[in-house]
Amino acid sequence: MDEIKELVEIRKKVEELLKQLDSVISRVNQHARSAAPAAMPAVTVLATPQPSSPVPQIKAPAPSPFAVPIPELKPPVPPPATAAPAAVPQPVPVLAPTGGVSSSETLRLETVIVGLLKSKNEPMGFEEIYTALEKNGTALPKDKPKLVIRKLLYNPKKFAPVRGMFQAV
Repeated sequence: MDEIKELVEIRKKVEELLKQLDSVISRVNQHARSAAPAAMPAVTVLATPQPSSPVPQIKAPAPSPFAVPIPELKPPVPPPATAAPAAVPQPVPVLAPTGGVSSSETLRLETVIVGLLKSKNEPMGFEEIYTALEKNGTALPKDKPKLVIRKLLYNPKKFAPVRGMFQAV
């Protein structure tokens, strides 16, 4: 409805402008007749559009040859009530805190480190312990040996950390 009112207002403005154009053309023609007639030809309006009706007709747009029909959307079909319940996922076993090293290896490594610290009889740093184990020819885990040893050293039942150093309990 607002569009129709807007179009009617536009039509009125166009009519006013056409009237102003007609008055300007008539003044130019009068001026041309009163001045030298050969110097300036008279301006003639070929055709001015005349409003056919006060309310413009709004037509529906023509269908495009490229238009794609939109299918009707149907509500989703609920699954049948007899469906089997979903399988409950089994928890994934967590690796041992030693990074996958067997418990016998861990126990053997712990006893070697405890013996090393007790023989030294003073706290040792991590790098000291690691290099001593390598010099002694102790079999270390192939995968991340430093990580495994560090995890063993933070076992409060066997070792007591003292300012970045470790001591046997």
